[in-house]
Amino acid sequence: MKATITVPTSLNEISLAQYQKFLIASESIDGHFLNQKMVSLFCGMSLSEALMIRKTDVDDIVHTVNELFEKDQELQKTFKIGDVTFGFIPNFEELTMGEFIDLDTYLGDWQQMHKAMAVLYRPVIEERKDKYRIEDYVSSDKYAEVMKYAGLGAVLGSVGFFWNLSKELIAATQRSLAEEMHQEIIQQLDSLQESGDGTLASMHSQVNDLIELNKQQDTTLEKH
Repeated sequence: MKATITVPTSLNEISLAQYQKFLIASESIDGHFLNQKMVSLFCGMSLSEALMIRKTDVDDIVHTVNELFEKDQELQKTFKIGDVTFGFIPNFEELTMGEFIDLDTYLGDWQQMHKAMAVLYRPVIEERKDKYRIEDYVSSDKYAEVMKYAGLGAVLGSVGFFWNLSKELIAATQRSLAEEMHQEIIQQLDSLQESGDGTLASMHSQVNDLIELNKQQDTTLEKH
């Protein structure tokens, strides 16, 4: 008896919940059995059914799915789960402290990513041309379970967007601090020169302070 296998053609055909289960499985199993688990989860079949598939076919499916993960995922401003359209936060300048704290808490843990998605996306309640308005944020618990059905492509796209945005903000902040300190050093050096107290040791200390700040900037960017 031949079974029909539905292989995903995009990451949005894989749900966040399926991917979370796969990550859990990957912590305890590997090799051929993990490949069978991938086919079972991402192709929507039982593990016993996946075990009946020829190894060459399993390898082909795994290769096809892995290729999907190699493609960059763009930010999806809206997507549907059932009949509900969810929209990405339109304006990060209006991000509330509650939203920021929850994002900071959940974004680093894939097993809580559905909660992060419930912060980043909420139901669209008004739409005009290319603009829309989403529900006010109350708690990630409100739509967390629903977000487990979000397409993985949308999840990766939003996480990538938020990560790049955070990196740019950190870089801009550090750059501003560096420029401010640089101006301060110039003023101090000018002052030292005018007073005749511009010793080499004093100038060396000031320049070292700027170098240290640049090192901190690089470390901060690498960490984030």
